[in-house]
Amino acid sequence: GSLLGVRVTLPIVNSLYIQPEIQFQKLDFNHIVSQNGIGVFNNPIYGLAGLGNDDNFIIANYFWRINYLNFPFLLKLQPTNKFFFEAGFKFGLVMVAEENRVFGVFDNNNNYVNYNIVSSEKIVYDFFDNNLIIDNHGFDRDEWPFNWNTAAIFGFGFETKYLTFSFRYNVGLANFFREISTKDDDFFDNYNTDFDAQVYDSFEFTSPIINNNFKLRSLHFIIGWYFSN
Repeated sequence: GSLLGVRVTLPIVNSLYIQPEIQFQKLDFNHIVSQNGIGVFNNPIYGLAGLGNDDNFIIANYFWRINYLNFPFLLKLQPTNKFFFEAGFKFGLVMVAEENRVFGVFDNNNNYVNYNIVSSEKIVYDFFDNNLIIDNHGFDRDEWPFNWNTAAIFGFGFETKYLTFSFRYNVGLANFFREISTKDDDFFDNYNTDFDAQVYDSFEFTSPIINNNFKLRSLHFIIGWYFSN
């Protein structure tokens, strides 16, 4: 993905600063939903349930493109004139999310190796449009915790009078999607009955049932310049 933003560096005491920011972030990722249980069929064309290892089976595969509005707040420690360390947190809001269903690519041992976007058709979720109603395979925007997200930030960098270069590691503090805990969940039910109702009825489960969650982690390389010093 990519980032574009502005920030203000304000001194507290010698070598210590606070740094509020506003960022626009475009994030692309492949989302794999899997089940723990018994796979009931093996179809590498669709890349759905029955493909996987150690009793963990692929049931859904999506490509997401998400636009965030982030509000980071950091403490910046600058022990020398040019080198600095920074740490803090950020809160992000989803502005627009686009969803494509994709096909998984598997090797001869049923190991997941890649994905292909097979259609330009996509579902668009606009979180600033209060009149938008979308119910696509159980993804209801009002039920998602992923319309906001939080992360801890750790980084270091180098700066001159006008330019700054930094590396940041972002560790998600909240799950990106809501937890799916039962076979009757809208997402799992809609996705699988749309594909094949008999396959859906044949699923057998062990707990935990569905793995739909992850905490987003990302590494950012940032180049910036100062409008004033």
